[in-house]
Amino acid sequence: MSKITLKNDTAPATPESGKTEIFVDTVTKKIHSIDDTGTEIEYGSGGGGSGDVVGSIIAVDNNVAFFDGVTGKLIKDSGLALSGSNTGDQTSVTGNSGSTDALKSATTTVDVVSSTAPTVGQVLTATSDSAATWQDASGGGGLTPPVSSTDNAIVRWDGTGADTVQDSPVTIDDDGRIVQTGLGDSVLIGVGAGAVDDLTNNQNINIGTSAGLKNIAGVLNVFIGHLSGAKAKNGNSNTFVGGSTCSTGSDFTGSRTSGFGYHAFQDILGTSGDNSGFGNDVGKNCLAISRVTMFGAGCGTTTTNATDLLLIGYGINAPTATTSNYMSIADMITADTTTDVVDMANISLTNLPVYADEAAAVTGGLATDRVYKTATGELRIKL
Repeated sequence: MSKITLKNDTAPATPESGKTEIFVDTVTKKIHSIDDTGTEIEYGSGGGGSGDVVGSIIAVDNNVAFFDGVTGKLIKDSGLALSGSNTGDQTSVTGNSGSTDALKSATTTVDVVSSTAPTVGQVLTATSDSAATWQDASGGGGLTPPVSSTDNAIVRWDGTGADTVQDSPVTIDDDGRIVQTGLGDSVLIGVGAGAVDDLTNNQNINIGTSAGLKNIAGVLNVFIGHLSGAKAKNGNSNTFVGGSTCSTGSDFTGSRTSGFGYHAFQDILGTSGDNSGFGNDVGKNCLAISRVTMFGAGCGTTTTNATDLLLIGYGINAPTATTSNYMSIADMITADTTTDVVDMANISLTNLPVYADEAAAVTGGLATDRVYKTATGELRIKL
């Protein structure tokens, strides 16, 4: 058979069971089929098209087409309609159980006043719900960075305009260590701390308001506390820990002095050196002193000018403000260190060995210079 000829016709009657009739629609000139259930299908255009996708007989304008089955060659009307003038405007879908569901948010048009062109640093600012203008940034916006920066450096404001930042000599490494650079290996923390330090390799530690305030070139000093070492100037290896230590009166230029406790060596001055004090107010009123050691709160508060003192105990003081070469331990043992004379109050000697005399002590094996007593309580020293 060389060809098949189909006649133009309107939809015929439903064929008998098991048969399908094919015809060409008289009006559309397209091929149709009708099966034994009365289902009519239209196939392409009457000879012009080359595609093989087949649609339904009828369709509703603006409805979405769905595939019919899994062959990819049959499509059908979905019953769902999209509204809008083009594919970018679709905002809802209808026909889904009678509901309308939003596909995208509604668009609001904002007019930008363009009479004045924007300048560098300006930001677009809304002036109403439908208008915006270019305005200068406020509240720190539009920050101007430095030309370069140091890794891990803390960012600082540059000026008071809240619009420019700068690099910093202070860094925080990834382990949390804080490093200050450019301070000559010194640590200076607090308002006025090391205020006039020449920042050479002094290796000072000044922590607290005005700690080490006057020091310029002194090295290896440690001043910790409010006003600690505030009047120490150019001495070396001094340590003052506590508020207002070495802080009032004339400058202190001495070295190797340590004061621990509130007001410790508060008034010390001049070239005083080689002193140690531990306790609140210890040596508070000392002025020119050297080689003085004081332990105990309020100890040495009456001393002003002295050398070679050892005072131990709460509130213990030398006999006068200028007594030197003196030792007192809780006022129970005192000594004049120039004569090596020691005074002891209320001495109680217990468990001393008892011998009748020197010969008996020798026989008993007592060491030379040991103290013993006789049966009658007489004290003797083994020769």
